[in-house]
Amino acid sequence: MDSLTASKNGEEAYKLLEAGNYEQSLAIYLELLAEGYGPCSSHIAYAYDNMQPRDVQKAKHYYGLAVEEGDAFGMYGLAGLLAEEGNFADAAPLYDRAAKSGEADCYYPLYMALKRLGAISDANAALDAAAALGSPFAIRNQSFRRLSGRDGFRNIFRGAAQYVRNLPALIRAANELYVRRHRGG
Repeated sequence: MDSLTASKNGEEAYKLLEAGNYEQSLAIYLELLAEGYGPCSSHIAYAYDNMQPRDVQKAKHYYGLAVEEGDAFGMYGLAGLLAEEGNFADAAPLYDRAAKSGEADCYYPLYMALKRLGAISDANAALDAAAALGSPFAIRNQSFRRLSGRDGFRNIFRGAAQYVRNLPALIRAANELYVRRHRGG
């Protein structure tokens, strides 16, 4: 396969992946990988992670390859699978690396993993980073922390205002999450 064909096939595979046609996308990406074109490990992993039936072991394998390639999305994906298994000790460093590599969506799950590990100071720093980047769930949790008085008396009112301002974005994000979870991917 020449590089122009590989590029066109890669674009087609990505369109199929975005459309939720994981089986067809996977077939193309596996062919590209076999022909030496890539990196596409994170896309292959994502397909295995989201197809029905889901193949978590293959998803972990390909996310692991993506991590070795330095792929931030691969780090995010593998960390998510580890967190699903309750392995927050291994998930947290991957979320941290992915966040520092530009995958900003990793700060909130990093906060959750660190919180479960009892690293509250580091967790709050990740929460503040996620909130600063506009994560509605992080803003919600940050406003709750402020409302509780843990950030000082003056921040109680700031937390109330922050929570109210965040409500429309929080509702949109919760609805998107609901739709994603109930459509199977």
